[in-house]
Amino acid sequence: MAFGRQRRTQPEAETDAIMKQRPLRIAAVAITGLLIVMIGVLVLRSKSEPAAETGAVTFVLDWFPQPANGAVYAALDKGLFRARGLDVTVQPGGARALAIPTVAAGRAQFGLASAVNLLDARAKGIPVVALAATFQRSPAALFFHKGQAIRDFHDLNGRTVYTQITSPQWAYQKKKYKLDAVNDLQFQGTYAAFANDPRAVTQGYLSVTGDQLRDQGIATDAIQSREDNGYMGVVFTTEEMIKDHPDIVRAFVAVTARAWQDFADRSDDAVRALLPHMSGRTRADTLRESDRQKPFIWTGDALRHGWGWMTRERWEAIIAEQVLEGAIPPMRADDVFTTQFLPAPPRK
Repeated sequence: MAFGRQRRTQPEAETDAIMKQRPLRIAAVAITGLLIVMIGVLVLRSKSEPAAETGAVTFVLDWFPQPANGAVYAALDKGLFRARGLDVTVQPGGARALAIPTVAAGRAQFGLASAVNLLDARAKGIPVVALAATFQRSPAALFFHKGQAIRDFHDLNGRTVYTQITSPQWAYQKKKYKLDAVNDLQFQGTYAAFANDPRAVTQGYLSVTGDQLRDQGIATDAIQSREDNGYMGVVFTTEEMIKDHPDIVRAFVAVTARAWQDFADRSDDAVRALLPHMSGRTRADTLRESDRQKPFIWTGDALRHGWGWMTRERWEAIIAEQVLEGAIPPMRADDVFTTQFLPAPPRK
């Protein structure tokens, strides 16, 4: 019997050719799929992370543009961020400002919030971290018409209160002071409704609201609760941002700290930069608020260490108060804040 190559039929030849091409096709499909996945990852990351090459970041405010964030607008106006390689976009807040979820979702890299609201976020598993406190002492207060029988928060029951009704801090205050008969309505940034109701109460700042209402012929008094004495206007980011882009975090905090130090000596620059972004405010009114907020910014640790400084002891005290009231579970202060990106305190 002769051994040699057996002639194959046409179907067999086609089948063999297909089988030889299959590994190449499989490899091509696999490579294409891998490229699609890689592109998808890059697109998703580009939406949630800053471009490390350009330092493009977004800073979301906790309210409309105002003197409380005036130094940041001054820094933009002077090009201080760009000089450090940062392309910063400031995103104003509003009546329902959601700085924390916006940063947590990656739609912004930095934001502003109160210490109490940051603790509430941590308690819910949102890994935000405080970087610097604009206000060492909060100017936030509730204002009421002079002569009304209001001594503390318990006296708010039976009254209309215009405030940030979605704020965790307000929810905490309602529970703490048993405000089950209060009519709380969303503050929209104006005092018209408050002015027309002598029993009404409205949120505001000790640095400006009393003056603004007095200019309208309305005499007021104000009250603060214990939780209003925590850090306010806290610049924050996420644990991931600190881990993945520490240089961007350091540059952003450094420029912000420098801008606030400049503000301490001269607030005119901040007022000039702010005015185009504000509605219904005059230069004189804005300058007055800018100057009157300074005692709330430069006090306590900020006098000894510089703008934005925070301490473990103070954070522990704020945490202890919230835990005592059942608002949050126990947590470590060192997980909540860091001062590693703030400029070194001046030498004595």
